[in-house]
Amino acid sequence: MKKKSGEKTLDEYLLLSKNEPDNIGVHMKIADLYLKKGKKEEAVKEYLYSAETFAKEELYQLTMSIYKTVLSLDPTLVNVYLTLAELYQKLGFIGDAAATYEKLAQYLLNTGKPFEVRNIIERMINLDPSNRFIREKANKFLVALKKVSHNKQDGEEELIEVGENQPEYIKIVPPEEGLREKNYFDLGSQLDDGEELIVSTDKTETAKDESSMEVNKVFEGIIKDIAEKPKEEAFRLHYELGIAYQQMERIDEAIEEFKKALDDQDIKNDCFRRLAICFREKEMYKHAINAAKSGLKSRFVSQREFLELNYELGLTYAAMRESKKALEVFKDIQKVNPSYKDTKKILEELSKG
Repeated sequence: MKKKSGEKTLDEYLLLSKNEPDNIGVHMKIADLYLKKGKKEEAVKEYLYSAETFAKEELYQLTMSIYKTVLSLDPTLVNVYLTLAELYQKLGFIGDAAATYEKLAQYLLNTGKPFEVRNIIERMINLDPSNRFIREKANKFLVALKKVSHNKQDGEEELIEVGENQPEYIKIVPPEEGLREKNYFDLGSQLDDGEELIVSTDKTETAKDESSMEVNKVFEGIIKDIAEKPKEEAFRLHYELGIAYQQMERIDEAIEEFKKALDDQDIKNDCFRRLAICFREKEMYKHAINAAKSGLKSRFVSQREFLELNYELGLTYAAMRESKKALEVFKDIQKVNPSYKDTKKILEELSKG
């Protein structure tokens, strides 16, 4: 298949990733191209690297979307389930964390790992021990474990033990251990009987048509969340989606997302900074200047934001060959922080005329 005009090949992106290892957009494109070639394992490695980097930058919506994409490609990655569930819990999305643990427990059950299933059920319940819905889900797994275990005798119950010193923390223990203790909690006796979990002996199937999947898959979760949330709650999602588009060099889409995120005061100035960068890349210099100056005119501008916005403003003037204006801006930066980025080098070049 021939590449479109202007598109880079996989080899070109791999070379670029060596020269720019921190460019996450490059790693995302590499993952996309690996998928198109049917190289799932290589694609997953690139996605995971991107997710870890986004997490360090606290871009959690992007991180979670990538992890979900990875699991759609390879649902056998236990550590990814655990990381995703822990991230959901950290952000307060208890229902999503429980659903992730449930999927992992089902996979472990299907692959004949009852001990690991117990561990995951324990984690799931302790997300919120008083949550009846979660406990009912856990109970179905306990019923299923009784069916597949060859070590249990008829009539034995799975027990959930509540420690005396940690009454809110539930620990699942084997029946023979639990019966020796006086202080235990029988989950089965506390819950209504529900539908039994269907235990499949088939291996978990991977997603079909992996080679035709595109990186858009990563963004689907965020786009869906945006559509479901009230406008005022979606600003952060637009912001993170804009960053992803920007790093993937989808500049027009990035611009639209950053515009939609401007009403969030916490990220407003960074949106203006990123808009300035995007407009400059499109050689829409007046728009870039307007974006940078709009950020600088904001009611609250931190020193970091002052430096970042002026830096983009100065680069835009330099790109327009307006050296005098660029020189003035970089001198303002130098007054605040003489060692900021490559300001000293830029000033030397501008001074030469």
